[in-house]
Amino acid sequence: MFLQDYYKRIGGHSLTISLYFLFIAIVFTTYSMYMNNDVFAVSIFLFFSFLYNMGAFYYFRKSISVSPQVSTMEKMKTDGCYLLKRDRHTLYFFTPKGMAPYATVVKKQKNGMEIQLLKGNVRKETIRAQRKKDSILFENPNQTCSGFLQTDGRYGYILTAIHEIVLTKVHRYEWELKMENRLVARLQIGWLPVPYTSIFPLNTPFIRFYERFDQERQKEACFILFSLLHDTK
Repeated sequence: MFLQDYYKRIGGHSLTISLYFLFIAIVFTTYSMYMNNDVFAVSIFLFFSFLYNMGAFYYFRKSISVSPQVSTMEKMKTDGCYLLKRDRHTLYFFTPKGMAPYATVVKKQKNGMEIQLLKGNVRKETIRAQRKKDSILFENPNQTCSGFLQTDGRYGYILTAIHEIVLTKVHRYEWELKMENRLVARLQIGWLPVPYTSIFPLNTPFIRFYERFDQERQKEACFILFSLLHDTK
């Protein structure tokens, strides 16, 4: 998924909703005129149609303007940096260069939810999570990956066959991941490096990894934990 395509998709969703409200307004207007009723309520639907239409216009323009802005990132060192953007049930992990190599898809279920971690179009992991009173317990089907997360986001961990990765909340909008007492990643909301603000909104969740993992599975475990955290906020 490229950032340009993401903005086009969001714009398409907004346009669809705008047309939906416009259709309802037309139906209500026709019905009210036929029944000689007041058509004041129609203005509410027209207002929402206008708002979503403006949103669609904004995102379509954004999809066009973001291309030259992304190209300025090509010469910058952005390894280990990711920005989170949601589209309905999918959470994308974009690099500052405008490409999302990873994504998680959340499917609500009767007793919790299922999270699928994708790399491109390849499913890398499936996690099933259950909500308790003040926590979330999760594991994959073969029980090689499991973990825990408080619903207030203050503490959590994920266990793989090799390592334990611990999440702690260090500030109202900041979380850290540690492995063997080493800081391996940080998630911040409301703060972005200045060059990224021309491409992403200032409040976009920002992830920075501070070391390279020996195995890709360790980074994937971090993405799963960050995705669960994002879903609880």
